[in-house]
Amino acid sequence: MKFDVASLKLTSILKSAFSIPNDLYFDSAQLARSRGYGASTHHVTTKDGYIIALHRLLPPPNSSRGPPARTAGAVLMMSSPFGSSSDFIINEPHQSLGYLLVDAGYDVWLGNFRGSRYGLNHTRLNDDDPRFWRYSFDEIAQFDLPAQVNFVLERTGEAKIFFFCYSASTMAFFMSGTPKTSFMNKIRLAVTFAPIGDCRHPTKYIRTSARLMLIIQDVAEKVTRGPLYRGSDLLSSVLYALCHGGSPFRRICVFVVTSLMGGTNKGYYGKNGFPYALASVLSGMSVKALAHFAQQAFTPRLRMYDYGSPAANRAAYGFPTPPHYNMSDVTAPVVVCSAPNDSLMSLQDQQMLMQDLPYFVKRILAPQKDYGHLDLVYAKNAKEVIYNEIIELMKNY
Repeated sequence: MKFDVASLKLTSILKSAFSIPNDLYFDSAQLARSRGYGASTHHVTTKDGYIIALHRLLPPPNSSRGPPARTAGAVLMMSSPFGSSSDFIINEPHQSLGYLLVDAGYDVWLGNFRGSRYGLNHTRLNDDDPRFWRYSFDEIAQFDLPAQVNFVLERTGEAKIFFFCYSASTMAFFMSGTPKTSFMNKIRLAVTFAPIGDCRHPTKYIRTSARLMLIIQDVAEKVTRGPLYRGSDLLSSVLYALCHGGSPFRRICVFVVTSLMGGTNKGYYGKNGFPYALASVLSGMSVKALAHFAQQAFTPRLRMYDYGSPAANRAAYGFPTPPHYNMSDVTAPVVVCSAPNDSLMSLQDQQMLMQDLPYFVKRILAPQKDYGHLDLVYAKNAKEVIYNEIIELMKNY
C-alpha cells in the first residue's frame, strides 16, 4: 500500500516536471477512443485461472459501415508477451495496423498475455504471490492463446479467424500446435511478424543477448521473486522522462532498447514517439518466461522450459531434457513477414522456418534495407512498406 501511494506521488511529480501528455497513460480502449474509434473491453479466464483483458476495436461512431458483425472476418492480434495490445494501435490511424484493418472491414480484437498490465488478475492468486509468476512460454502457448482464440470465435460466431502475432508471440504460436491444445483448424490465415522459431544458426548477437537475459534472470529472481518487471504508470513516466525528444539520455535509450529488441530503421522515431512505444512494449513479464525465451538461443529446436538439471527435468517431464515442439504441428496457413535488418533471428533460420512450416503461404520481406525487428509493428511508414500487401492478401482467405 505504501509503495502504491509513493508510486502515485512520483508519477504525479514526473508528469508535471516533464509535461507528460495524458494519453501516455491510456489503456488500449482509451487510446482507440482518443483516435476517433470505438472500443470495448472483454475478459477471458484461462483454464489455469488467469484473467486476461482483450480489446475489441470498433469503427468510428460516424462510420457508415455498420455494426462490427458485418465484416470481412474476425482478426485476433497478439503482440509480444513482453508488450501489450496497444502495440498495434500506438501510431496514428493511417499508420497503425489495427485501425487499418477496421477500416478494411475486419472485426479486430487485440489480445494480451498473463503478467502484462492487462493480465494481472487470477481466480485464486494475487499478483504479489510468487506462484502467480511461475509461468513460461509453455503456459502462454497452452492456455493464453487457445482461450483468446476460442473467446473471439464464440463472441463473433465465426467458424475461423485471422490470427496475427508479433515477435515472441510467434514463438508461442509455433508452440501451440501441440495436438492437445491446438487451435490450428480454427485459423483462416496466420500472419507472423518478425517470427522467432527454431534457432539452428544463432548469430553472435543472439547468443550475447540471450546470455545477458539469463544474467538478468539470476538477478531478478533474487530481487523480485517472480516478475521481471510490471507495466505501470510510474514506469511509463520514467521512460518518458529519460527517452523523450528533449532528453539528454534519448540517444542512450534508443541504442540500448533497439539493440536488445532487434533494431529499428534510422528514420522511425518522432520527437516523443519512442517512450510511447516503450510504455507499451514494457508491459510486464515473468522472470521464468524471460529465461525460457533466452534458452531457445542454445538449442536448435523450440523446446519446453529447461529446469536446469536432468533430475529437475525428469521430475517435470519424465525425461532428462525438455521435450521439443514440432513445426509440423503448425497446420494453419502461415505468412511470414520479416525485416532485412532483424537481429533477433538469423536469415538462415528465417529460411529454415519457411521450409519447416507445412502450410507456408509466402514471405513478405520489407523492401527497406534498414528495417529492423521493431519496425514491422512500430514504424510510421509500415503501411506502405508491408501492411498494404498483407491486407490485399487477406482477401484470398
